[in-house]
This record gives sequence, C-alpha cells and structure tokens, in this order.
Amino acid sequence: MRKYILILTLLISYFSQAQCPIINVSSNGPICEGTYLELYADSAATASYSWTGPNGFSSTLQNPIINSALPINSGIYNLTVTTTSPVCTINVSTALITVGANPVVTSTFTNVTCFGGNNGQINITAPSNNNNNYTWNNGATTASLSNLIAGNYNLTITDTIVRCGIDLSFIITSPQKILNSFNASNFNNFNTSCFGSTLAAGLAKF
Repeated sequence: MRKYILILTLLISYFSQAQCPIINVSSNGPICEGTYLELYADSAATASYSWTGPNGFSSTLQNPIINSALPINSGIYNLTVTTTSPVCTINVSTALITVGANPVVTSTFTNVTCFGGNNGQINITAPSNNNNNYTWNNGATTASLSNLIAGNYNLTITDTIVRCGIDLSFIITSPQKILNSFNASNFNNFNTSCFGSTLAAGLAKF
C-alpha cells in the first residue's frame, strides 16, 4: 500500500511541476546613460514578481523601469516568480545589461574680435583614452574649430565603442560695425563738425 501511495505522490509532484509556467525575461538594453532601462517578464496567472539587481535594485513590478539609468546600473538582473495555482517558484536571470557612459568633454570658445573677422575658436577637450567621433554642422570632423566667423555651431560627439553621444551648441559673436558720422558747418569760413553729424564739406579754409 505504501508503495502505491509513494508512486501517487511522485506523480502528483511531477504533474504539478509540469504545470509551472515558463517565464522569459529580457530588457531594452544596451542603453546609454540618462535614458530609461526597462525589464520585461512574461505574464503568468496568480504570479507575483520579485526583481533584484545591481546598485541595490529591487522591485515587485512585472516590468519595472529605471529612469535616468547610469553605468552603475549595468549588470545581471534576477527575477523570482511565485505562483499560487499551481504552487511554483521560478528563478530566472537576464543577460548582462550594459548602460553605456556618455562622452565626457570640456569646452571653451572665443568670439570674433572685429566686425567681419574670422578669428573665432571653439576648443573641445576629451580624456586621452577617448573613442569619440566629432560631427559639426559645418561639415568638420575635428574636435576643435578655428578661423570661425560669427554664427551658430552644433556638435555631436559619439563614443564609437558604446555608441552613446551628446550634443553641444555654440554661438560665436562679433562686434557690431562702427559707424562714424560728422556734420560740417561754416563758421567764419572754417568747416567745423559736431559729434554724431555727417561731414558735408572739405578741409577747413585757411
């Protein structure tokens, strides 16, 4: 009798386990820092979800989101799914998720010094180990620009390894054109002029 009870128990256990749902997990990674990281898990009846991950992450949502993710959020995320009917505990993990760092640069610029000149400059400095590509709206692909006229300059910097990038904008200005005008009048046969007037005669008569 005990033999049949043991067999029946094993069969019940086997079929109960066979009914446990299959849970797949995924994410929207790899992503760049500052964007959102979303984790996905399959739905299952009577299921509860418990996520854990890097940087102390935890969530009981089925599809949690980390807003403005940072490189420290990179790693493997683990999920435990518990169902009550049937009674099951399923443990699954994501593949390695990468949150790429955006390029880090410093910038300075110099405006044009004279009206109509072309001595403006924009200087971009990046770490020596960078893998950056530079694309300017004037077609240049160097980090820095020189001999610039007044105008708007837009730059996209992209890291060629993690494929993350930033956009920068600069406005180079120049002084206004200086207009001098004089107004000449005759005073005792001498041509005199006053500030802000227009010169109307030649040299003073002697």
